Amino acid sequence: MPFPDQPDATPIPTPLKRWNWGAFFLNWLWAIGNNCWWPLLVVMAPFLIITILLVLAQVYYMIQYENVGSAWIPGIAAYILGCIAIMVVFGMKGSNWAWKYKLWRDERHFRTNQRKWAIAGFAFLGLWLVGMFINVAGLLTGF
Repeated sequence: MPFPDQPDATPIPTPLKRWNWGAFFLNWLWAIGNNCWWPLLVVMAPFLIITILLVLAQVYYMIQYENVGSAWIPGIAAYILGCIAIMVVFGMKGSNWAWKYKLWRDERHFRTNQRKWAIAGFAFLGLWLVGMFINVAGLLTGF
C-alpha cells in the first residue's frame, strides 16, 4: 500500500520494481510480515493440496502393491519443483505485493524494510548451507 497521503491505486514506482530476495528465500514468513495474505493463500494453498494428494497417492500405491521402493521419487521431485516455483513467483512478484498490501511511509522505508528481509534471507541460506554441510559430513564420516 502506498504511503498514507497517496490513493490506494498508486502503482509501485519503477525503481522499486525488482527481484525480491527476502520474498524468494523466506516466502511464507515474508508474506506474513508484509501483510501479503492473498498471495500467500493463492500461491501456497494449491501447492499444499497437490502435495497432500501426491502423498496420499503414494501411500495408496505402497499399500496396494506392498512396495516401498521408488514410490516416493515422483512425490519428492514434484515437491522440490513446487518449492522452487513458489520461490521464483515470490521473488518476481514480492516487491509489487509488499507495496500493494502494506502501508509504507515513503520509498526509502520500503527499500530499507525489504533490504532487511533480503539480509535475513541470505542469512537463512547461509545457515541452511552450513547445516547441510555438517549433515553430509556426518553421513560420510559415519556419525
